[in-house]
Amino acid sequence: SEALWCPVVVVNDGTVHATALGVTNWFPTGIAVALGTSVRSGMTDSGGQLLAPCSGENRDLGEWRLDTGAEHREMWRALATRRLDVLIAERGEADGWRQYGDRLGNFLVRASQVFQLRSIVLSSGIAHAGGQDLDVVGGELRRMPDYLETPGVMLGPFREAGFVGAWVLAQGQGA
Repeated sequence: SEALWCPVVVVNDGTVHATALGVTNWFPTGIAVALGTSVRSGMTDSGGQLLAPCSGENRDLGEWRLDTGAEHREMWRALATRRLDVLIAERGEADGWRQYGDRLGNFLVRASQVFQLRSIVLSSGIAHAGGQDLDVVGGELRRMPDYLETPGVMLGPFREAGFVGAWVLAQGQGA
């Protein structure tokens, strides 16, 4: 911090996205999932406050194993940019995105069952590139058990959420 003459925080991109969405009151109790070179998440409570894990570290769900036919079933490998590129190269644009959407939907069903989410916001590069095809993800969410509310899935409202959340956290306002 002293060398840069400004506050510095080290958090994952899912955490900064959730922080930005929470302080702007953009979504109720939910999870922000940042899809890019890896997969990161951040969660907020009903008041929009960031929920920190008991460890105090970043919430990283990357080692969750997906219940799919994916060669690499760890979430961070199955849903990262590189894997999407491979799916598109092997299956073509439409089928690659569809397979990716199935994998993402599988993860979101499991996360929703564990955390009982009301909303899911997808953000970062992959989400905005394929955001028009959220129907596949919604189809997977129809597999939710009847006793649980099916969360709404939406695309993050602005690409700059990471910058906004980082600024908020650096000011000591969000955590």
